Amino acid sequence: MEKEISIWLENLQSKKQWRSYLEAEDYLTAMNKIPGASTGDYVSLFKDTLGYLMDGDNLADGVDKTKVRRNLIELEGDKLKLELLVEIRALESAWSVKYTFQLMPVSLDRIDIVEAKLRDVQEKLTKAESKLRDMEGKQVKSSQKEVHLQAVSMVTEKLNDEGLIIWDDLKHESFELTSGKDCMRVLLPGWYILNLNVYLRPQMCGGTIDLHLNGSRILCYLVPFTGSVGTSAALGRGIRLKTDDEIGVKLTKSPTHVGADFTLLRVGD
Repeated sequence: MEKEISIWLENLQSKKQWRSYLEAEDYLTAMNKIPGASTGDYVSLFKDTLGYLMDGDNLADGVDKTKVRRNLIELEGDKLKLELLVEIRALESAWSVKYTFQLMPVSLDRIDIVEAKLRDVQEKLTKAESKLRDMEGKQVKSSQKEVHLQAVSMVTEKLNDEGLIIWDDLKHESFELTSGKDCMRVLLPGWYILNLNVYLRPQMCGGTIDLHLNGSRILCYLVPFTGSVGTSAALGRGIRLKTDDEIGVKLTKSPTHVGADFTLLRVGD
């Protein structure tokens, strides 16, 4: 069993350092010795106590000082005394013991100080890279977020005054209907696969089915003269949609009894 432990402290601003190599008798007494504990057990215990209530940047959180289990006292000759208060639990009992360490100043030249500062910079860069990777991972997950919209317009006897299909009420976190319910407004931008089906009763007027984006036609389908039978039209394409884009479906020649279903599937950012 190793008997000697080493404790090293550094002032993050000045880069001054303190270190001590301690034998068991330097920090163990009859009052704080744990029966059966090895040197490794004590080292683990001391590490946990030093790190208690510390955040990721190794700085004390804004907590009640009475909860902090460590105390650092300045001594003459630039020495330090480190006190660790440890809570030990066994069975249904708990008690507190204190360990005391005397740390000696370490003589550093300018190169050592520069190396210490470079080490801090490297640690900050490593943390920044880690945060950046986390952010990129979240962005990738966001860009891969699957969004599926299905909008329906039940068979109506007429369209609105502009010939646009009126859609049934829509509840979706990534889309919303305009006030007239004749267009769908995009709330989540990205690449989408679009599919539109329009169903018509027998038509004698012909005309076209136009898919509009922000008032401009982007797809068109010619409605045939069907005479006595019903007909339908299907339009589809991939499209990049931006926030607040509005999609509508317009029919010319004012056909009657029109129904439709419309789907959008988000496939990328």
